[in-house]
Amino acid sequence: MAGFSDQKLQLPHDAQTYHDIFEAKQVTEYLEQYVDSHIYQATFLRARILFGFHVISIQKLNGVWHVESLGGQKIRACKIVVATGHTSRPSMPIVPDKEQFLCPIIHQKDFGKTSDEIFDSTFLCNIAVLGGGKSAADMVYTAVKAGKKVAWIIRQDGEGPAAFSAAAGKGPYKNGPEIAATRMMSALSPSCFSEPSWLSSLVHGTARGRRILAQIWLGADEACRKAADFEKREGARSGFAGLQSSTA
Repeated sequence: MAGFSDQKLQLPHDAQTYHDIFEAKQVTEYLEQYVDSHIYQATFLRARILFGFHVISIQKLNGVWHVESLGGQKIRACKIVVATGHTSRPSMPIVPDKEQFLCPIIHQKDFGKTSDEIFDSTFLCNIAVLGGGKSAADMVYTAVKAGKKVAWIIRQDGEGPAAFSAAAGKGPYKNGPEIAATRMMSALSPSCFSEPSWLSSLVHGTARGRRILAQIWLGADEACRKAADFEKREGARSGFAGLQSSTA
């Protein structure tokens, strides 16, 4: 599911997998290979990727999209995809006297660039992660695997760690992400970018449909809690039960 139809993603024989889910670095390597092996109109795909392109105008004229950058560069295309994300700008919390703190303070956005330096350091033994989202969970997990002592800090008036779904799939689907990628499951999560269908109207537009939807999500949440076994997990570290989310 992670690869394109014209070039299959081949995992190394020693790649770590869990229910056919693999590390993000495998996808990164695959994409690097893909952009360097595909040529369109005598131009490699990598050469078509533009960084630092500050868009100031997007217009559709006679069925063609016209995009203009702050520097005056103009691009025309028959299709356009908005994929900037709604949280792409880091929001750093206010930490009192952080200038006096001698160790690095980083945002999750820069975690990938600095993680090797931090985890290889024998000086940095204790790591504090602030926040309860999925990115925070990734950093906590990575730091614990690296042998660091981790304090996960989540505000008391929040909902606890973000809700997760179980990795195991059902039927012909090997894992949860494969199930989530089906058209039926996509209808369960409304989106302004999706065309309304009879299924989405039934699920979100009727009281019965909303009751069924609530039961589906409650079932998914229960499966995740069962897989984690927060209360009785063998070998779990102190405080593991406190990671159980109140979000459902």
